[in-house]
Amino acid sequence: MNPRPAALSLVRGRIACAALLCAAGFSVIAARLVEVMLFGVSVAAGISSAEPAHPMRTDLLDRNGVLIARDLPVSDLYASPANFWDINEAAHQLAQVTRADEAHLKETFAPKRGYVLVQRGLTPDARDAAMRLGLPGLTFESRYKRYYPAGRIVAHAVGQVDPDDNGISGLELGLNEKVRGSSDAAPITLSLDMRVQYVLEHEIDEAVKSFRAKAAGGIVLDVRTGEVLALSSRPDYEPNLHALVPGIRYAIA
Repeated sequence: MNPRPAALSLVRGRIACAALLCAAGFSVIAARLVEVMLFGVSVAAGISSAEPAHPMRTDLLDRNGVLIARDLPVSDLYASPANFWDINEAAHQLAQVTRADEAHLKETFAPKRGYVLVQRGLTPDARDAAMRLGLPGLTFESRYKRYYPAGRIVAHAVGQVDPDDNGISGLELGLNEKVRGSSDAAPITLSLDMRVQYVLEHEIDEAVKSFRAKAAGGIVLDVRTGEVLALSSRPDYEPNLHALVPGIRYAIA
């Protein structure tokens, strides 16, 4: 019996099996590419996203249309460590793109269970950077963050909001129901005049320095209408950081 036909059949069989495996592999890759193109990288990588639970707060403007407060879209990032192949590498990558504390992430990822808060208030650019990492088990919760372009200027009068975008002080609290009406609500125009506000802030700072005062305050009213044009006090704070402003000496030495 000639062994050559049997050997050829065996070789052909192996070639056919290899071809089938290659075809199956390319089919998986093709399906993955279609999934990414049609549904986006977030679905393909096992990344989910939730819409904000509440509508954004409307803008606050001064009497001349100068922007005082506005909601900006941000995202809170959560991770499921059980989905990571290497929790240390995942912590390192996420810390780089989100500015979260790497050591803290490694510690919270270690048990490999539940959902872990990675970072709050990611900007759209930071969110995109985190998504491009391709890590599975990431969840983005969309929300809004209040932004105050003028910083500490008029901070006491306008007040601020909590992490859930609810007003907790100043006009943000007093106008909370109107400001948080609907996402398409018209901006609210205040009686404040930012030009007068800057002058008042300057005069208060000069008075604090001259008298080495512990605290100071001032208000400017329109005597004809009683409208408040400017309002300020010291010590003040940076509303975007929820922190007192350093560099001004309030206590008597």
